[in-house]
Amino acid sequence: MAICRTPRRKLLDQAMLKLCRGIKGVVLDVGAGASPYSQLPQVKSIRLDIDKSSHKVDVVADAHHLPIRGRSVNAVICTEVLEHLEKPGEALEEVRRVLVNDGVLILSTPFLYPLHDEKDYWRITPRGVRRILEELGFSVDLIESQGGLFTSVGSLIHVWGERFPPLIKYPLWLFAHLLSRLDRGCSEAWTTGYVVVARKPCS
Repeated sequence: MAICRTPRRKLLDQAMLKLCRGIKGVVLDVGAGASPYSQLPQVKSIRLDIDKSSHKVDVVADAHHLPIRGRSVNAVICTEVLEHLEKPGEALEEVRRVLVNDGVLILSTPFLYPLHDEKDYWRITPRGVRRILEELGFSVDLIESQGGLFTSVGSLIHVWGERFPPLIKYPLWLFAHLLSRLDRGCSEAWTTGYVVVARKPCS
């Protein structure tokens, strides 16, 4: 059911699928999980995750130490992973290493969103993620907010509702999605999170 996804996840899926349509060649999906975005006909995907039991993973590894040859990947997808990394800058430096020149990084990171894991360490602002990427030598093409205040509140309600039985949970989820429709555009300050596109320069 569509309401089973949080309002944030709904926006994120739409944005990521749109952005990923343009990528070609070898794609490394870091923190792949179910790998919903890298399974495209025009790419050869390498699905990497630290969790062995995480669906169909090609490589089990830590994002801080990618066992991938340098300059061998055309694009890296990294969705909802940075907040779980102890040293996100080091992981992004590894991403830069494995990307070919002019290779693309597509990532997402939450902002106004509940703690959802014992290894949920960070909430990074748009200025913060831009600074990290530019200090590592990336050029930032896009930082896009995912929803505004109502989508953020709706996502919080949705996650909170997960603890209840279906009779309570489903009406809460429906309300969360209806609430998110009140947003008229996206807000940098009151948003569920961000999608970022960055590029490794040719030089």
